[in-house]
Amino acid sequence: MILLKVIIFLLLSFIGYQFYLVNKKTDRNGNKIPNGPFAIPILGNLLLNIGASRHLVLERVGKKFGRVYRLLKGGLFCIVVSDVEFIRQMDDSGNFNAKPLQPSHEYGSIGYNDIVFTSDQAKWGRNREYLIKSLAKVKTVMDVDQEIEEQVNNLIRAFQYHQDNNLMIHPKLYLKKLVLNVFFKMTFNKTYPYEDILSNKSDFNQEFLAKLEKKALFIDKHIGDYLERFKPKFRAFFQKARGFEIILGNLKMVKDEYNKHINGGSTNDIMGLLVELFKGGSNSVNDGDLDSLYGIILNLLEFGIEEISNTMEFVLLELINNSTGSENLQDILYQEIQSLGIQKGQYISNGFQNKTPKLNSFIKEVMRVHPIHPLVFKRCTNNTQIQNYLVQEGTCIILNYKSINNDEKYFESPNQFRYNRFIGNSGDDDANLMVYGNGARRCPGDQLSSQLIYTITINILNNFIIFSNNNSKILFKECKGSSYIIMYCITNYSNIFFFAYIDYSLTSFPSQFEIKLINRE
Repeated sequence: MILLKVIIFLLLSFIGYQFYLVNKKTDRNGNKIPNGPFAIPILGNLLLNIGASRHLVLERVGKKFGRVYRLLKGGLFCIVVSDVEFIRQMDDSGNFNAKPLQPSHEYGSIGYNDIVFTSDQAKWGRNREYLIKSLAKVKTVMDVDQEIEEQVNNLIRAFQYHQDNNLMIHPKLYLKKLVLNVFFKMTFNKTYPYEDILSNKSDFNQEFLAKLEKKALFIDKHIGDYLERFKPKFRAFFQKARGFEIILGNLKMVKDEYNKHINGGSTNDIMGLLVELFKGGSNSVNDGDLDSLYGIILNLLEFGIEEISNTMEFVLLELINNSTGSENLQDILYQEIQSLGIQKGQYISNGFQNKTPKLNSFIKEVMRVHPIHPLVFKRCTNNTQIQNYLVQEGTCIILNYKSINNDEKYFESPNQFRYNRFIGNSGDDDANLMVYGNGARRCPGDQLSSQLIYTITINILNNFIIFSNNNSKILFKECKGSSYIIMYCITNYSNIFFFAYIDYSLTSFPSQFEIKLINRE
């Protein structure tokens, strides 16, 4: 009996000590640890992920524990940050340019060989440099502006088709097709027609999409990314699944395009330019560099297409929802367009961007209210003192941009949508709005993204008035969470390809909605 009591006492003491370890206020050297929600041994705060989107949970927890607090995701120690000055000090240190090392990241980056997830600083720096060089070079060897004009005009024609036939339209697929064609032209020197959509030939498999989203939710919540003893099994799960190319994305398509390029294909596109950079004067790309080349292309297509098309969906929603009252936003922006001396229906390039402050401000406000990546993950590579905390090497940093954008410290009346918020301010609002990320990991395609969003928006406004079905505001759900995004992208004779990807950094996109269009008088 005494022995049993001793065993129970020791067991309870051990459990109590484990609870102390995961909730202590200082480390073994006496350095302060940020406060945070109560954690339990082994799981930490993983139970917070159940039944809610991560960004909503983190925003709610942040209201209690402040702009910098700790979070335990299983065995992964994290610091959640929504403090702009803290983020700037992180950037200045140069010690936060890596990403967390997790099985899903490893798989999604083809073995940490891309730009988004690789933590090898030399490899990441080279890959990023090659992409930036290719993006700049392709504009000198290819008429990218002409391609954007053609694709925007295709979108306007597709919208006009629905207007002429008094049809409602789901804009999602059309927007994705536009952006995809621009990226495919720049990357592979090929595009595909809109007629397959207009004639209802697009084989957009909703059931397949639903299955992929369920698998992605499993990956997003899977403890194998955070519990050390589960990581080998989770890594094995991905290795077995690797044969199913659709899970990672259409890697086979990228490989096929690579083979075409090395066998006499175009060198005047991003694929060709990257091939030449990786060859470095030799006759072929080293086997060790092939995955990096594939990873760069997948990053460009996956993140670029989704970020731009999702933002455009939010643009349309805010145009509708802010044009139903006494102050009609669409009329205000159209009057600014008319002041340029441009005729209704005439194509407008981004060359007028510095002459449309209201439209520019509106787009920024959309991106403030609806950041495409509300959460971004980084990893500390060296012990770094920031403010009152010594951030330990290996710590996962979760940047909560959504919380920053909703914080009165950084934006006045953040819960109000103000299209003119960024006109004539002191510059603080612009500095606090980190649309394309921050520091060395800032999106390398930000200029192309800005050009496309502006050009699509101004041309839609110059051609149409946009309404909901009942001429009222559209109630929509802002969806968040890692999800497989699949879209019908190419019909080429008898071959049908699907483009899909896993987004591990938490994207934001609106629920499905319909719009109707009326021609501008």
